[in-house]
Amino acid sequence: DSPEVFREGYLLKSPKAGLMGWVRRYFILKGGTLRWFKSQQEKDMLGHTDVTKAVIQISRSDKRTRFEIVSTEKTYYMEAESEEDMKSWIQALEQAKFVQSMQQQRQDIEKMEKAPPTIVGIGIILRHDRGDFVVEQVIEGGPADISQKIRVGDWAVEVDGVSTNSLEFNAVLDLIRGEQGTFVELVLCRRTINIRTTEEGETVEEPEQQYIKLELRRDLVKR
Repeated sequence: DSPEVFREGYLLKSPKAGLMGWVRRYFILKGGTLRWFKSQQEKDMLGHTDVTKAVIQISRSDKRTRFEIVSTEKTYYMEAESEEDMKSWIQALEQAKFVQSMQQQRQDIEKMEKAPPTIVGIGIILRHDRGDFVVEQVIEGGPADISQKIRVGDWAVEVDGVSTNSLEFNAVLDLIRGEQGTFVELVLCRRTINIRTTEEGETVEEPEQQYIKLELRRDLVKR
């Protein structure tokens, strides 16, 4: 299928923040790529950047219509025609990032399903849910199941001392997996409900987050 067009229109673009040299270009956000042209009628592309791993942020500027696309290669400084237009572009860029992330996740799952049925790991299946790496299944008989310490719905915040906050899905899987007989240290977060009774005798439910640190031995796991 052809990549989805999330947004298109004119923006001002500058090579550096706050400096002169702003030029008006026609931008098309298609799939995970932002492309720009001299005008809407021009067919020759002047440049492009992958936004799937970029950070989208409002500029620290007196102008409330400027924003930045901080990619792995460089920072692009943008100015919209209005504050509403800027917010619309930022929303479209974030939507494109999310859709591309979900597509990549589906591709990763398809690769996993085509992989040999026996792997070396701790016996959990993760899903990437809006930045969190959530336990979707605990495989029966695996190290996680035997430990009785991991539940469906827990999410991994650290693997061997490395925060998962800025990691891609495959990178987290690679950290958890390893050679048979070696150990992996996990920090998981779990949502719980604390039930208490007030002085008036009322029952109050308070959501809490519990952190669980554990070490598991990697082993052969049959999916």
